[in-house]
Amino acid sequence: MGRCKKKKIKEQASRKLKRFTTAEIAKHNKPTDCYVIIEGKVYNVTAHVDNHSGGAACISQYCGKDATAAFMGKPHSAEALKKLKEFLIGEVVD
Repeated sequence: MGRCKKKKIKEQASRKLKRFTTAEIAKHNKPTDCYVIIEGKVYNVTAHVDNHSGGAACISQYCGKDATAAFMGKPHSAEALKKLKEFLIGEVVD
């Protein structure tokens, strides 16, 4: 494994995630301020709402909520999974 790859893995492992309650996440319930929960992790997908290939409504209905079943129940490309990681901001604590 190259030094760059090791460094990236170390940076990701050391990245501290902010801890959110579901009540805090619920406040971000608009397309212009949209947090979703997927498998206990919190994602700020505001910048992606209007760019979703299925349309803004696919994400908007889950703003401030748990979107695990919706996200995991639909096939997503490797690119979508990679992009999701970019939106990761925290984890749910309750």
